[in-house]
Amino acid sequence: MEIIGGSNIRVYAPKDEGSHPFGQEPWWQESVFLFWYDLKAGAGGMHRIGHEPHLRDGSVVLYNYFFTSDNAIYKNTQILPIRSDDRFANGFGGGPSCRFEYDGRPIWTFDDEHASGRLEFEDHHPPIDLFPQNAGTVADDFAKNHLEASGRVTGRVTIGGKGFTIDAVGFRDHSWGVRVWPSLLTHRWVAGVFGPSHSFCALSWLGEDGTLRKFGFLIRGEKVIYANDVDIVTAIEVDGVTHRGGKVRMALANGELAEVTAEPLAKGILSFHHNVAMFDMLCRATMGEHVGICDFETTNNSQQGAKRPTNLIRGVIDNGFYPASGA
Repeated sequence: MEIIGGSNIRVYAPKDEGSHPFGQEPWWQESVFLFWYDLKAGAGGMHRIGHEPHLRDGSVVLYNYFFTSDNAIYKNTQILPIRSDDRFANGFGGGPSCRFEYDGRPIWTFDDEHASGRLEFEDHHPPIDLFPQNAGTVADDFAKNHLEASGRVTGRVTIGGKGFTIDAVGFRDHSWGVRVWPSLLTHRWVAGVFGPSHSFCALSWLGEDGTLRKFGFLIRGEKVIYANDVDIVTAIEVDGVTHRGGKVRMALANGELAEVTAEPLAKGILSFHHNVAMFDMLCRATMGEHVGICDFETTNNSQQGAKRPTNLIRGVIDNGFYPASGA
């Protein structure tokens, strides 16, 4: 791939897609993450399997969220003991109900009483690490080893008894190493996909060391174009936690200006882990003539509060089914 305005980009091999040996550091973790949405089918999801070997003597942290525009939102978050079946060479188990494996391409399977299915991911570009190496706590304490790719998501899922044939766009990542959750105070992470030739990512990050970092890039075909400046505006609700989307503006290294508008597709999902309240909102993303999807992820914790949020305007935190309206 041609790189414009950046350097030190790492391209990962298939051997990196599977599980890695546990590290001995107290905050060591390994996780895989996927978000996707099929605008025609009106269905999407966000899924994360995280292995934390030093949490409760070894735990799987499972996030499973499904969204349907005409049906409901289903949230299932659990912390489970790591089983022997959850560690294998080419993937990860998320307990008995969720599984990630790499068999020439990433495959996710789901099977619980409310949601089931199988999704295959076809990368639009090689899995790469585009995070700057001098990004402070975001690189050193949260995403030391990190690969990501945009792509096409196909398969079949059943949510709340209703079946959907999926042909979507999505984004995935995989990270392993030390992840010091309290090092994150406030951040904005917006990653989006418009199709095989266009995807983007923008990030702002306030770490516990007081440093504020911002970076972003646009992938267009075989080119990665870094941003010289990034501005992320979030429409925060009066609860101080959830939001109603926002805008991303990136001044690219080639002189272009990339502007993305994000509008919610459904209520968002709040996860509360290690006293970090992280809010993810699946949105319709518009950039000029291009229409796609994005995950608009935020935390708002500059005071390092530790109370679990409950009164949310545009999100849910407890497991279960919720009406899809109210986005």
